[in-house]
This record gives sequence, C-alpha cells and structure tokens, in this order.
Amino acid sequence: MDRDTVVDTALRLVDEVGLDGLSMRRLADALDIKAPTLYWHFADKRALLEALSAEIAAAAMAPVEHPQPGQAWPEWLADRARAFRRGLLAHRDGGRLHAGTVPRASDTTSLRRLVEMMLADGLSREDTLGTVLAVSRYTVGCVIEEQQATEPLPDADRHFEHGLRLLLLGATCR
Repeated sequence: MDRDTVVDTALRLVDEVGLDGLSMRRLADALDIKAPTLYWHFADKRALLEALSAEIAAAAMAPVEHPQPGQAWPEWLADRARAFRRGLLAHRDGGRLHAGTVPRASDTTSLRRLVEMMLADGLSREDTLGTVLAVSRYTVGCVIEEQQATEPLPDADRHFEHGLRLLLLGATCR
C-alpha cells in the first residue's frame, strides 16, 4: 500500500460520497486494510485532506505551470485561476476540500515565478501577495457556491470571469 494509492482511493471516495462521507474507516475498508495502517501515510484526517487538495491543485495547475512566451502576469494569473476552478469543480466538494489549506513548499515553484513577474512589473510585495491571495480565495469561494447550490447557477462561468476581471483590473491600476 503506497501513499498514491491511498490518495487516489480517497479522491474516488470523495467523488462518490462527498467530503462529509469520507472517513478513515471508510477509506480503509475501500482499500481492504485496517484503519491504523492509514496512519503510516497520514498523521490524521486533516493531513489526508491536505494531500487530496494538493493532488487536485497539482493536476489542475500542470497545464499552466509556466507562462506562455510573452504572457503578462495578469493573463497568466487568470489562466491559473480558471484551471484551478476547473480542477476543483471536477471533484465533488472540491472547493470545501481546498478551503483553508496551505500550499506545500514543493507546490510553490510556479507561484514564485508569478510573484517575481508581478514585482518586476512594479507591484509592491504587499499588493502582489494580496492579489494572489484574493484571486485564489475568490476562486475557491466561487467553487464552493457552485457546488453547494441546489440547482445549477445560471451563467456561473460568465459571472466568475466578470469577478476575476474586476480583481485583476483593480490589481493593475496603480
């Protein structure tokens, strides 16, 4: 039993039963192991959830890990937000799963490049970090709203794009 198998099975379970239905016992049953065996890989359920969130984010962000040649940071950040949103929406409760997590050091290489681009464009460190956090939190919040709605939200894509454009417009006005 390796860590990747546990993560893949846990993601499948989240998609089937939702975040509230995921338990270490249910996961162990799905893996045909005893629950204490899971603790070899994850200290607790929170650590498992962090790994699931990181897996979703890594898969979603892979296509936009680097900017296109000549791409300005606002366009790259928007592409990243769109990819992140798609990745979270691809999994039941993806928004809730990601909410409150912190990127791992290994997940921050492209984020560092984005910050460098923003600083080089004249943004202050405070505005740079604030913009990245605002876009990330906006994206997660939109996903949570979409996933918690009892009926599909009309024009969710258009509304997401409108809000994203406003955030980036505000960040670029100096």
